Amino acid sequence: MSLQQQVTWKGIIMITLTVLLMPLAGLGADLEENMIKAAYWGDTIVVKDCLAKGADINAKLERSGWTALMLAASEGHLEILSFLLAGGADVNARSAWGNTALYRAAMNGRIECVKVLLAEGAEVNTKCRDGFTPLIVAVHHGETDVVKTLLAYGADVYARSDLGYTALSKATDVGHTEIITILKEAGAKE
Repeated sequence: MSLQQQVTWKGIIMITLTVLLMPLAGLGADLEENMIKAAYWGDTIVVKDCLAKGADINAKLERSGWTALMLAASEGHLEILSFLLAGGADVNARSAWGNTALYRAAMNGRIECVKVLLAEGAEVNTKCRDGFTPLIVAVHHGETDVVKTLLAYGADVYARSDLGYTALSKATDVGHTEIITILKEAGAKE
């Protein structure tokens, strides 16, 4: 995938997230919604305030199913992520698409979040709705350090997506030569 395609893809994701997370002016967004949106924007004070007022730490946005933990992980807000985990957030909660906080962090190269989530018991080989694992999505996005970390925590190099991709076939498909070497050293075969 070319740099331009990666930038375009990430831009599409950002626009989609922005639209889904925009405040619902005039509709009286509730406490949980405010907490989740604050986690996305990195506003630790609002997240803590919402929780102090009784927000459910594992609340999900209605359409997407995203939690505050997923969005904090996705955006690399380590302080919020750690706070939510310490408060009992479900490390393996799933969105409507089957994404977890680990999947979102891996996709976006949030290595410190990936490490914390794994240390807190995130399932390394969980599959989202299309069968992609955190390893396959990290490979797809060229996140070398994330790939190494996931492998160190036992990521399955042979897991297949619903379309038949393995981490190695995805790395080959998108041309990530360094990751191909890493996967082969971890035992992946074509």
